[in-house]
Order: sequence, then C-alpha cells, then structure tokens
Amino acid sequence: MSDGMSDVNNTPVDSSESIDSHRIEQEVPVRDPSVDLLAKATAAADRLDKANLQMEDNLKRQEALAIQDTLGGRASVDHTPKEESDEDYAKRVMSNDL
Repeated sequence: MSDGMSDVNNTPVDSSESIDSHRIEQEVPVRDPSVDLLAKATAAADRLDKANLQMEDNLKRQEALAIQDTLGGRASVDHTPKEESDEDYAKRVMSNDL
C-alpha cells in the first residue's frame, strides 16, 4: 500500500494483491483414511468383545438366580385375578354365590 502499512510478516502490501494471498497457511497433516477406519473398526471390535463378555456374565447370574428362585419355591407364577364382567357379577350375586 502506498500509505506505508505492512502485513503480518512486516512486508509491504501491494494494493493489487488480494487479502487471501497473505493469510498464513498451516499445513494439515494428511491422514490415510484406511488407517483411521481400521483403527476405528479395531476399537469397535474391542468394545463389542468386552460387552459380549459382560452380557455372558450377566446371563450366567440371571440363570443362577432363576434356579435359586425355582428351588426356593419362589418361581414366577401369574396370580392376577380374573376380571369379572358386570353381567357375571350380577349372576353370581343373584345366585348367592358370594
């Protein structure tokens, strides 16, 4: 520029040059996408293996608890009362089957 101003590098700036040409370019390391993908896949497989071992352990514990409940007389039995319709209730009351 003619006013004596300089850019970041303390070099005179020509007014015909664009501002973008004076930006500092940083080198970005280029990574091989296949290496990143392989690393992610390996990490995911490790997590899956760990989760599978945990699930297997949990299943063994649940089986042991189910066996213990069955042998201890606490087996799961459905004791929900049968719902009675109004008509059935009226018939039962009228026949003195309370």
